[in-house]
Amino acid sequence: MKPDATHQPLGLILLESLLLMTFFVIRHQLAPWTAESVGPSGAPLAELLTRFSRSAPGWSQTIAYAIALWSALATTRLAIRYTIVPTRNYLPTIIYLLTACGLLFPEQSLVAFIGGWLLILSTKHFIASFHKDYRFDNVFRGSFYLGLLPLLYAPALLLMLLAPGLWILYRRSPRECIIGLAGLLLPLFTAAYIYWAMGYPFSYPFWLLFTEAQGYDYMFWASFQPATLATTALLSLAVVAAIGYILSLRHSYRTRLRKIMVHLLLLLFVLSLSAAAGGSSPLLFPLLALPITLLTARAFTGRSIRTASVAYWMILAVILASNLSSLL
Repeated sequence: MKPDATHQPLGLILLESLLLMTFFVIRHQLAPWTAESVGPSGAPLAELLTRFSRSAPGWSQTIAYAIALWSALATTRLAIRYTIVPTRNYLPTIIYLLTACGLLFPEQSLVAFIGGWLLILSTKHFIASFHKDYRFDNVFRGSFYLGLLPLLYAPALLLMLLAPGLWILYRRSPRECIIGLAGLLLPLFTAAYIYWAMGYPFSYPFWLLFTEAQGYDYMFWASFQPATLATTALLSLAVVAAIGYILSLRHSYRTRLRKIMVHLLLLLFVLSLSAAAGGSSPLLFPLLALPITLLTARAFTGRSIRTASVAYWMILAVILASNLSSLL
């Protein structure tokens, strides 16, 4: 690995990503943490994916790991395409994997990584909707993927409240907002119709998700190990520092980049609020990985190479040490 963390070639980044992913999987298999198995999600789509995982564990794990790696690369592509990072680099790939898999490796890995993937798709389409012409397709898709998330992770219901703000943020017309609303509500009402056809009340999935969001009595946070808490605290400090740096330069950003920064900050804020729900689980971390990755990557690449490299290597070393301590 090069000392300069911000200008590593793509081949080296891919190798590091595979090694990190392999290491986190092995650590999870040999020494799983208590917090990683808290709160089996009873959300409709999560329940279906969990059944698939139990019936075909090998296939489900392979698919989950492939989605995690693809999501890390997709986040990097998003950062480069919309100049979220000021220079072309592949640092977001590693930061995404450290956040999504390094702090905790979810036992329901297929559910968790599909959730992170859906949030990336939603964010990509919302950003693409910022255009002077109509963007019905992007608005519908971005809202639809956002509406799918609660069917995987119930506390993500709060993200649905974010959709109207994003339509306004990206200056969408009233007609596009109506299409976006249809896309946002389509997954929930489709689930309600399916449950109704099975003999349940039409309101059953709404009650189910509300109950799931309140469940587990905060077992997730109570079961954190000291090493995991320390690592999470360190990453939180890095994120706060990154936000402070980004806000200090907000007037120098172009319009699109400024809106993307607001979008990411809103995602981080709403997901942090959802962490306070009683039904929080390890499924939260792949969702948090997107805003944390893009915000910290922006701050790292905006500072001097030495400062960025020191911060990056410190976070990497602490997360690896936290995982290694469980194997010793």
